[in-house]
Amino acid sequence: MDRLPVVAAIKDRYAIQYHASRGLVVLTLMGFLASEESKTCLSQLGDQWANAYRSHGRVLLLIDASKSGVQSPVILDELRHANAQTVGAGDRVAFVVSSNLLKMQFRRATRESPAAVEFFLSTDAAETWILA
Repeated sequence: MDRLPVVAAIKDRYAIQYHASRGLVVLTLMGFLASEESKTCLSQLGDQWANAYRSHGRVLLLIDASKSGVQSPVILDELRHANAQTVGAGDRVAFVVSSNLLKMQFRRATRESPAAVEFFLSTDAAETWILA
């Protein structure tokens, strides 16, 4: 995939990129998020989500958590809440994870999601699935 411009970030925590022509939002997690960082991240992610939805009627979200660690239950609750409010049936969410524990955490946070959700060990595999 082409190198995308970063539209929002907190250094060494996360970066959000947006591919406008595809309606693809990429969130790269790089560490453990504190609660306030998580709220800021989800707010900024929501802005890009809205841009993609307005332009394409659906959202493709790739979350690369391969350099992240296990997140706190508070962060996962915030993700679960945001997921319930924003994700639609036509959306696709791909997670890149580095461990089964991280996969289990994100699976719990998205288990009630109406979107198609898949988990991958590589970014290339996640990109192939989400853009198919």
